[in-house]
Amino acid sequence: ACEAYGLGVIPWSPLAGGVIAGALKKAEEGRRTEGWVAERIEKLRPQLEQWEAWCAGRGEHPADWTSSNVAHMKQQLQRLGFAYDWNREVNTCAPEYYRWNQWFFLKMLEGGLAYRRKALVNWCPDCGTVLANEQVVDGCCWRHESTAVEQRELEQWFLRITVYADELLRDMDQLEGGWPDRVLSMQRN
Repeated sequence: ACEAYGLGVIPWSPLAGGVIAGALKKAEEGRRTEGWVAERIEKLRPQLEQWEAWCAGRGEHPADWTSSNVAHMKQQLQRLGFAYDWNREVNTCAPEYYRWNQWFFLKMLEGGLAYRRKALVNWCPDCGTVLANEQVVDGCCWRHESTAVEQRELEQWFLRITVYADELLRDMDQLEGGWPDRVLSMQRN
């Protein structure tokens, strides 16, 4: 059983066509900081891939473009000598993965924990997408520093996490020192 894992992000760019050299330094720093547990704890190092978010406006089916990018990135990382255990690869856009997310969501819907309503969101006109509060910096998009974020009212799904509010707030103390103070403060308030 895996007792601990390091969570990393693949240093890629769909605009650059693959691996970003400058981001490799950060990725390697993350790999080195995990080294102290290498002999004592089995490590699982999931990689976050966000291919789907970049498909909008490309004129290709997201599944085709995503599969192509995953294969290309995997090949680049193997050539660079990244020793990931590819047998443990999880493809989050594959039906055999996301079917469980859908099943879990349907259970929340059946239990009355999921519902729809209109609400204001942070909208970046350059990204053409919604941003989390943490992705808005001084009123602008974190990716496009000169683009003002707009407030738009959109219908969206919500989860009744307030049912668990006391438990969530109490357990946030476990995140102290591991999460940025500003994120913890936003979650508490």
